[in-house]
Amino acid sequence: MKKKPSAKKARPAKRRRPASATQRVRPAKPQPRDAAGSPRSVRRFGQLIGLRPEKLAEYKRYHAAVWPEILGALRKAEIRNYSIFHFDGKLFAYFEYHGPPAEFEERMREIARAPRMREWWNITDPMQLPVEGREPGGWWADMEEVFHTD
Repeated sequence: MKKKPSAKKARPAKRRRPASATQRVRPAKPQPRDAAGSPRSVRRFGQLIGLRPEKLAEYKRYHAAVWPEILGALRKAEIRNYSIFHFDGKLFAYFEYHGPPAEFEERMREIARAPRMREWWNITDPMQLPVEGREPGGWWADMEEVFHTD
């Protein structure tokens, strides 16, 4: 007596060949350029400051609806990718400056002169507690970048 053929055996999945080196490497992003076409570097900043615990909810409320004049001043100064994080009574700010390196200090002065900026700082500064070790005359403490990858 002849046996019935059993169900088809599952074929092993075909093995994919590894991608070539050129397929694995993503193309580099185009480097930012200034108006003259020269390469422009991105400068990254990390900053730290304390926050009064009783002011956390109010601080979050203000930053949930930042005034258009403040956002406009940051954009005009070429500040991008700006974030503020909170942990255990501390605020960590991260932002990138995409403007010409030689113009950084002047751009920061322009932000300080922006309409309503003094009003914004008059509201937010009393909520904050500057940390020990910051630069003399500084408000937020600038942090040293120890690692970066894109």
